[in-house]
Amino acid sequence: MGLGLTTSVAMAGRSAAETPGGRAVATMEPRVSEFRLPNGMRFLVLERRNAPVVSFHTYADVGAADEDVGSTGLAHLLEHMAFKGTQSIGSKDLDKEKELLNLIDEEFYRKVDAEEMGDMDKAKKHLQRMEEIQKEAAELVIPNAYGALVSREGGVGLNAATSHDATRYFVDLPSNKLEFWFAVEAERFQNPVFRELYSEKKVIEEERRLRVENSPLGLFQQAFASKGLPNSPYGRPVIGYPEDFVTLGRKEVEAFFHKRYLPSKLTVGIVGDADPTEVEKLAHKYFGGWYGSTEEKGETKGSKVDIGPEFYRKLLQQGGIAEEGNVLKMASNAGPYTLVGYSRPNFESDDDFVLDVITDALSSGRTSRFYKNLVTPGKALGASATSTFPGNKLANMYLLTSVAGAQDKGNPEVAARSLRDELSKLWSKGLDRVSEKELVKVKKTNRVALLETMGNNRALASLLARYTALTGDWKTLITQFDRLDRVSEQDIRETAERIFDEERCVVGYVSKPQIGMKKFFGMFGKKGQ
Repeated sequence: MGLGLTTSVAMAGRSAAETPGGRAVATMEPRVSEFRLPNGMRFLVLERRNAPVVSFHTYADVGAADEDVGSTGLAHLLEHMAFKGTQSIGSKDLDKEKELLNLIDEEFYRKVDAEEMGDMDKAKKHLQRMEEIQKEAAELVIPNAYGALVSREGGVGLNAATSHDATRYFVDLPSNKLEFWFAVEAERFQNPVFRELYSEKKVIEEERRLRVENSPLGLFQQAFASKGLPNSPYGRPVIGYPEDFVTLGRKEVEAFFHKRYLPSKLTVGIVGDADPTEVEKLAHKYFGGWYGSTEEKGETKGSKVDIGPEFYRKLLQQGGIAEEGNVLKMASNAGPYTLVGYSRPNFESDDDFVLDVITDALSSGRTSRFYKNLVTPGKALGASATSTFPGNKLANMYLLTSVAGAQDKGNPEVAARSLRDELSKLWSKGLDRVSEKELVKVKKTNRVALLETMGNNRALASLLARYTALTGDWKTLITQFDRLDRVSEQDIRETAERIFDEERCVVGYVSKPQIGMKKFFGMFGKKGQ
C-alpha cells in the first residue's frame, strides 16, 4: 500500500480474512513471534524450516528527512559508514588508529575554517597535512573487513539503503550463524568506528556527479522535487546539498548517530530457519544492555543555513531549466519526458488505500489503463503512476511519468494532456469509470504479488519490520485488507477528483532540442546545402 507494499484489493462484501490474500496473511499471525526489549528495540520472528537460511532486516527509523537544516546528507553518509567496521573489526592497531583519526579531524575542521575565512593558501596546507595523515591511518585499516567477515560466514546480499524515511540494513545467513549475526550487528550499532570517513565522502561526491550533476534527467528530477515540495524535507536530495556535505566531519556524523540511532528507533525482522526462543535469548544478550549514547556532544560544524532555495536556483541555471508558474521546462537529448506531481497526504490518510487502487488501475501491467490507452496506440513509449513520492511518512506527491510516443508527436506537453485525460476518466460516471469488474481485476493482480512476497523470506522480513515501525503493529497488514475491501467506485471518483486538482500540481517537460535549419543541413556537409 502507501507503505510501499504490494497487497490485494479484496472483493466487496467479504471480510479481509475471507479473501485468499487475507487468509494467507491471517495464517501468519499465530506463527509470528514478537517482543520488545526494555530499551525499546523490537524484534519479529517468523520461523520457516524449509531451508537452513535466515533473512535479517534491520529497519532504522532514521532517514534524510530527519536531518537538521545545514546538515543534509548525514543519513546516507552514515549508511556508508556502517560497513567500515567497528572497534573489534577492521583495525590492526585501534589505539594508534584513533589517535590518527583525531588528528585528521583537526586538520579537516581547520581547513573548513580557513575556507570560510577566505584564506585558501592556509586551507590548502591543512588539506595536504590531512591527506598525509590519512595515508598513515590507511596503513592500519583492514580493507572491507566487515563485509569480508560476513561473506566468510556464508552471508549473501549484504547491503543497505537510505531513503527520506528510513535506513534499512539486510543480509541472508546460514541458520547456524544466528549468534554471529547478533554479535556483528550489535558491534555495528554499539561500537562503530567511523574510519575512512573523508575518503568515503569523495565516493559519495562522485556518486552525486554521476547521478545528478552529469545527468540531465538527474538535474531535472531534483529540480522537480524541490519545486513540488519546497517547504518539506522531501524536497531535499537524500545525498545532501553539496554546500552542506562539504562541511560535514566526524563530529557531525557522531552527533547525528548518537541522537538518532537509538534502540527505540530499530526494528528487526527475522524470517527463516530460526528458533524464536533462541532469537529472544540472543537479543537480550547482545542488545539488552544497550540504551544508546549518553555522551554530550560539543558544537558541530553544519552550516545551520537552509540553502535549499539557492540550491534550487543553481539547479535551474546548471540544467538550463525554465520555470513558468508551476511548470518546469528543459531541452535535452534525454527527452521527451513528462513528470506530473500532485500534492497528497501521508500514508495515515484514508486516501492512501484509494490512491493505491488507482495506481494499480492506471499502470499495473499490460491490462492497465496506461498500457491499453497510451502505450498500445502509440501515444507513449512508457507511462507509470507512483502512489507516493519520494516518501510516505510526510505529505508527499502522487507522481505520473510518461515518455511521449509517435501519436503524441514526441511532445511532452501533449503527453501530459494524455495523462490528464486518463485521470479525468477516474471521476467519470460513464463507461470510462473504474467499475466493479476492474476492481476485481486489480484484486487478482495484487493477490499474486502478495503471495510472491509471502514466499520470499527477505521480502517478508522487510515487510514485518516496516509495518511494525510505521504503524506500531505488523498485524495492521491484516486490518488493511478490510479497509481495502471497502474501497468503492464512489471512493475512487471522489478521491481522484479531489487529489488530481490542476491547481495543486507541478509539471515538468523535457523536450528534444530544436535543430535550426542551418545546423540541420550542416550535418550533411556542403552537398546537403
